[in-house]
Amino acid sequence: MTKVSIIVPVCGKAEHLSECLQSLRCQTLKDIEILCVFGGEDQSCYREMFRQYMDEDERLYATEISAADCGKALNTGIEEAIGEYVGFMFPDDHASLDFYENCYRAAEENEADFVRTDFYRVSAERTGDVKQAYCRISEDSEDYGKVFDPGENQKALYYLPDVGCGIYRKSFLREHDIRFHEDSGDTIRDEGFFFQTCVFGKRAVLLDKAGYYRRGDDPECAAADPDKVYAADIEYDFIRDVLMDHPGVWGKVNRVYWKKRFIDTLAALDRTAPEFRKEYCRNMSRELNAAQKDRLIRYEDYGEKYWPQMQLILKDPDTFAVSTLGLVEIPKVEEDYVVNIRKLQQDSKRLQEVLNSTSYKLGFKLTSLPRRIKEHLKNR
Repeated sequence: MTKVSIIVPVCGKAEHLSECLQSLRCQTLKDIEILCVFGGEDQSCYREMFRQYMDEDERLYATEISAADCGKALNTGIEEAIGEYVGFMFPDDHASLDFYENCYRAAEENEADFVRTDFYRVSAERTGDVKQAYCRISEDSEDYGKVFDPGENQKALYYLPDVGCGIYRKSFLREHDIRFHEDSGDTIRDEGFFFQTCVFGKRAVLLDKAGYYRRGDDPECAAADPDKVYAADIEYDFIRDVLMDHPGVWGKVNRVYWKKRFIDTLAALDRTAPEFRKEYCRNMSRELNAAQKDRLIRYEDYGEKYWPQMQLILKDPDTFAVSTLGLVEIPKVEEDYVVNIRKLQQDSKRLQEVLNSTSYKLGFKLTSLPRRIKEHLKNR
């Protein structure tokens, strides 16, 4: 039986596809399927290369979709995969020879819905040198090497979302209909898929051994492309639409959702060309103000690090846009406001301590009868 199906979407330039396929064919885990999904009209040279590999290795399969849509290509691969687990290898990436064997063993030993690992981010220097940076999925070393429930541990939603560095039980993906956002073009957005695996998963494992090599995006290409300015917002709209179909899940994570959306859009804003920033911030402000009316944006979730930025974009998105260019400073939160919030949190904590104390519970029981008699007389 095929243990892992590895889906390779080819919907744009894939200059390193040969290196990608070679790293897959040489995996120490032999019971794998390599499923390449082609989309678009400009892949003739890649299709020919893949046919040659198919002639040499019966584990390779190819399928076609009508458009250059990376999300649709990945979803098509999930539907056609025959392995117990599904992995995703993007055509410019590659993996160490034991990567999928390590993931598969961890998944089987722990009966995991998914296993994810650290990875290397590979970038080419202008000098021609290749640089590798080790990236940790979690900053906390205590998160690794043990089974955890991502659906109950909201901390998991703050892990790095790179979905290629791991494998996912196919039955788990199909049970919860976990899919990628389509209509995203030839650029993959993996936050939606990642978010779904975290909120629906019950058993997951992180491995602190990097075996996936991911070539970094060129930030300059995305910065001045108006079609990509709102890519992060569109992805988060997709996440919200999916989760709101599950009210119990949405009610647990909606505040985390808005915090992550805010932080990730700040990162997207840093890569956005100056001429698009004001309009981007105005749209962002409208979304955040609507969330605040629903009491989903609160100081205690953001703290002193992000709250000044949040307050400015809620009230004055144009000034906030200018501040991202370093032309004005973001004003600090009024000290009285922060002090009052802290005092409220402390008072609430003290109240809970009193309510949970043995003396309070005992006193409450001893006075219950007199209170009932008093209430009865009052009603009469």
